[in-house]
Amino acid sequence: MRFILLLILILNLFDVKGQGISHIRDLYHKSPFDEIACDSLNIVLENNNKTNQINAYIGAYYMIKSKFLGNPIIKIKHFNKGKELLEVSIENEPNSIELIFLRYSIQKNIPKFLMYSSNLSSDLEFIEKNLSLLDDIQLKELITNSLNELNK
Repeated sequence: MRFILLLILILNLFDVKGQGISHIRDLYHKSPFDEIACDSLNIVLENNNKTNQINAYIGAYYMIKSKFLGNPIIKIKHFNKGKELLEVSIENEPNSIELIFLRYSIQKNIPKFLMYSSNLSSDLEFIEKNLSLLDDIQLKELITNSLNELNK
């Protein structure tokens, strides 16, 4: 299994430069359910310019990756590193629907004992209020579909 994962990651290395945000969003959506997608997300993010948006996705990656780690101490370190990156990105762009959505989707899916859920209702309200303002149809569709899944 590790060999297959390594092979897929190596193959992805040859095709990560210039991967667009739509590919990153797709991998983000798959990552909580598939460790290979999660590791692929990391590779793609490492090979992109470090914009605020990419840093937010890196933060989300760390939090998702913690799900697949065995050592509880390393899990918490990964989670906290990701949380810090995501929060800094949101502080830099507090009106970004996409970044707020990232935080909402993370907070909605993590265990309560991690105590990272204080923005759930305000984030959902912000997203619902501003979603119609998005020009990016693909992102709008991704957020709409994800909200439908998350709020069943």
